[in-house]
This record gives sequence, structure tokens and C-alpha cells, in this order.
Amino acid sequence: MNQEVLATAVSSVVLFLLLTIPGFLFARKNWISGEQMDGLSAIVVNYLSPATILNALIHNTLTPQLLIDAGTALGTMAAGIALGIAAGFLYMKLRRTGPNPGYITLFLMTFSNTGFIGIPLLQMLLGTDALLFAACGEVINDLCIFSFGMMIVQVGCGQARRMNLRGLLNPCFLCAVGGVAILLSGIQLPELVNKLLSTAAGGTVPLVMFLIGAQLGKCDLKSLFGERRLYEIVALKLIGVPGLLFLLVYGLLGVRTFAVRAILLMTAMPSATICAILTRKYHGDADLASRAVMLSTLLSVVTIPFWVVLTAL
Repeated sequence: MNQEVLATAVSSVVLFLLLTIPGFLFARKNWISGEQMDGLSAIVVNYLSPATILNALIHNTLTPQLLIDAGTALGTMAAGIALGIAAGFLYMKLRRTGPNPGYITLFLMTFSNTGFIGIPLLQMLLGTDALLFAACGEVINDLCIFSFGMMIVQVGCGQARRMNLRGLLNPCFLCAVGGVAILLSGIQLPELVNKLLSTAAGGTVPLVMFLIGAQLGKCDLKSLFGERRLYEIVALKLIGVPGLLFLLVYGLLGVRTFAVRAILLMTAMPSATICAILTRKYHGDADLASRAVMLSTLLSVVTIPFWVVLTAL
């Protein structure tokens, strides 16, 4: 056991929990409104998280080992998504759930909130070195969501299947692709741009943790904890699917690299918020999707620290 890595993991977990407290108190005291939270979330998704990705990528030095690690990260993320799909189909069969809303639960189990929560949390828990691999995970996650992922939701809402890749034109995905291109090309950005990105990236983690705390403070706990089906979906998302990936990569394949650890934590993030948005758009069970996303976010405060410590052993 690497005692230093374990101590760092425990320290990061404590910081993770402490940073949510101000947001929770603000929400409980009604010092922040839902509209203000939406505005701050938009700043994170469209400005701070993209800046964090770009800032990390442009400060990496391209080496053969880095390319191998990036390839490992891409493959591990794809494996995690495949395991999520398999778990979702198995759940539908065991619960005898039809496509509507069965495919919505499949989406919830498969895709993680990589952009808003995953990337900033990985920076805090593992440091900036993890952000290259977080960007790899973001690229795979977004490619899958806006290709067959959208069609999964459409079937779950009783709609005709149509692929819409325009969703890939989001700041996090574009900065991940652009950052990789800059890394591969060896282009050096002006110092002013570097300082701008570095300064913006520094505000990402505190704001994200504040918003997670505020979401927990605003939610109606009784409505979240009253339905067994939600527990099943969230347990598979936060424990089942990451557990399968952990057994596959750490156990069966014996791969315990930093890149794999970063992606395993990305897989253990809460369900992607876009599931609730797409379900509402296609007139499906938006209430189920919204509550599952919220419950997974709430319980991830407990499960993410578990995975941080377990992967450090």
C-alpha cells in the first residue's frame, strides 16, 4: 500500500466534503435562488470547466508514455460505457421493464456528469496531471451521448430515433479536442493567454463544490428517498458499474496506472444532467430522470470518497 497516496486521497476527500458546506448553508438559509444557481452552473459549464481542460492540456509535454496513457484512458472510458450499457440491459430484463422508461434508466446508469462535476473534482482529488485523462474521458463520453446516447433516450421516451451530433459543439468538448490538437502540434500560446486560462481554472473547483452543496441544500429529501427504483438505478450507477470496471481493469487485467485511476473515478461520477434535459425535450419521464440525477449527485458525496480511497490502496 502506498501510504503517501492513501494519505493524499483521504485529505482530498475531507476537502471535498468541507467545500460543499458553504453552498449547503447558503441554500438552507435561502441566500441563493434557483435562478442564481442556474447562472453559476452555466458559468462553470461554458467557461470555467473548458478553461480548466485547456489550461491542463497546453502545459503537458508530449511523450511516448503520455500517448500510451491517453490511449489507455480512452479505452478504459469506452469499456466503462460498455459496462454501463450491459448493466442497464440486464436491469431492464430482471425488472421486466419495457423500453419506456427502461432506456432512460439505461442512459442514467451509463453516462456520467463528466463536464460539470467530473473534471473539476478530478482536478481537486488527483491534481492537474489527471486533467489530460479527464479530457479523454470527456471526449468519449460526449461522442457516445450525442450519437447513440440520444437515440437511447428517444426510444425511452417513445420517440423515433435520430442522431444529432450538434450537441458536440459544446465548450468542454471543443476545448478538449482543441487542447489535444495544441498538445500534438507543440504550439506555444502567448503568456497572457496562459495566465488567463490559469486564473479562470483556479476558480472552478470552489464554485463547483459550492453548487453541489447548494443543490443538496435545495433538494426535497423526502421525494428523493421514497422510491425503491431510484435507489436501484443510483446504486448501479455509483457502485455497480464502477465496480465492474474496477474488477476488469484492476483485477482481471492488473492495470493500476494513474490514467486508469482517473477514468475509473470519472465513471463513478453522478448520472449526466443532460439525461433530464433530453427526457424533458422528448416528452418522457422527466421526473424520474431529474430525481435520479439529483439522488446520484447527493449520494456521490459518499461514494466518490469511497472510490478515491479504494483506488489508492
